[in-house]
Amino acid sequence: MVELTARVLARKWEFCERYLHSMWIKLHPARYDRRSPLANARDLHKVFWRERLRTYRFIYMQRIERLLSKAEEFEKNYAWLEASKLYGKVYRMVEEEDFSRRAQIQEKLGLCFYNVALQTDKQDLLNSHVRKATKAYKAASRAFSSLSDPSCNASAIRCKALALFCALDLLDKPKEIVRKLYTVLELQKGALKTYKKSKDVAGTIAQCRDILQTIDDLLEYEEMRGKRVELVDLGLTYGEEAIQACF
Repeated sequence: MVELTARVLARKWEFCERYLHSMWIKLHPARYDRRSPLANARDLHKVFWRERLRTYRFIYMQRIERLLSKAEEFEKNYAWLEASKLYGKVYRMVEEEDFSRRAQIQEKLGLCFYNVALQTDKQDLLNSHVRKATKAYKAASRAFSSLSDPSCNASAIRCKALALFCALDLLDKPKEIVRKLYTVLELQKGALKTYKKSKDVAGTIAQCRDILQTIDDLLEYEEMRGKRVELVDLGLTYGEEAIQACF
């Protein structure tokens, strides 16, 4: 559809100057000076290029939205590698000043890369995609931190925790993994408080899900009965919070 629109517009460009020239005279008769065709040409040139750039921008944004929609379809089908390629393409297309959109795409890239790592059975590929996921989440955290919105501040903390969580797959010492899992858990608790203060329901639910995943991983390593009971109680608490946030 976008390509068709572009082709139709391309065929009509040769008629644009004539049309805009006539409209310029109708809309701004007082400014049109028949004795000064150069001044009229300058005004016409400004209008023409402003409208042309506006059209190009519209087509460009439509292309971005179409790529994002396709990437989301890949996500739904668990085609994480294909989704990551499209998100990477979109990231390169988004303006550098659009920090919010770039942060969201980096977060998506982190999710895709981590799931690609989980799908592979080769250790070198797993390590490579885990590093990519960690890097993407760190970049998303920095981008969210640059925004003043409270919900974005919560997302910055969440992405920081996710970067640390992903990096755990590169460790092989159980004690170090447990220590860092508790660090992740504390960061996630802080992010959840900020999400709740900003009344971000989607963020609250997503963060509760992250917390439950961290607790589940901790239960695989904790051997002390008292600690395991505490973690189970904590999981029930955050599970109930997630359910309440849905209503």
